[in-house]
Amino acid sequence: MTSSLRRSILRLCLVTLSLMVSVNRAQSAPLCIAGNTLDQYITTGSCTVGEILFSDFAQLAIPGAATQIPASQVIVSPLGVDGLQFALNLSADAGEFFDIRFGYNVSGLLFNTVDLEMAGASATGDGVVTAIKDICLGAPFDTSGLGGCPAGPSGTSVVFAIDGFDDLAETFGPFAAVAQLGIIDDLGIDGGLAGTGTLNGSVSNRFTGTEPVPEPATGLLVLTGLAAAARRRQRRSPPRP
Repeated sequence: MTSSLRRSILRLCLVTLSLMVSVNRAQSAPLCIAGNTLDQYITTGSCTVGEILFSDFAQLAIPGAATQIPASQVIVSPLGVDGLQFALNLSADAGEFFDIRFGYNVSGLLFNTVDLEMAGASATGDGVVTAIKDICLGAPFDTSGLGGCPAGPSGTSVVFAIDGFDDLAETFGPFAAVAQLGIIDDLGIDGGLAGTGTLNGSVSNRFTGTEPVPEPATGLLVLTGLAAAARRRQRRSPPRP
């Protein structure tokens, strides 16, 4: 067997094993349940929406000036076959600032686009409502500090509502496809010094990608074929003197 063929078989083995592990994790995870609270998702740990596995839910530290929004107040629901929706009903008066940061990892597809959308947000005076998403490309989110992502490729999406203006939808991508995304969501409701901020609605996250190729079963068939071809090639090669 030639060294190049050995390398090809080894690479295929590693890809197949990686895909099988990812698929097995997704198959063993429960479906994401509509209407459960974020703290229930944190306790469950992982769940699936369509072909996508959401895992490692965690509530993270917030800026010191803010009041922590309890995870029990955030209602989570699957969004079609490609996302999650986080619903919240909370208002901040002048001098109040409420915030929640939480992270989770996303796998199961080769992702190339992330969409962020906020509905039901409003503000008066100098109040503001924001949703900020840190996106770690090809890596899990980082639980240490406020950075969100480890060293490596990353991106940020921001949507907001202020008095008289809003920007409630943003798309990050397309980017080079990755098999994993680490996500940090930061929802802030700030009444400012003399205003109000209200989120009586939801923040939606959609993750677009394609299914990994080859499928595990297909990979095993290809691997078997390569191994058979290698054996046949070795038998046909003349013996070395």
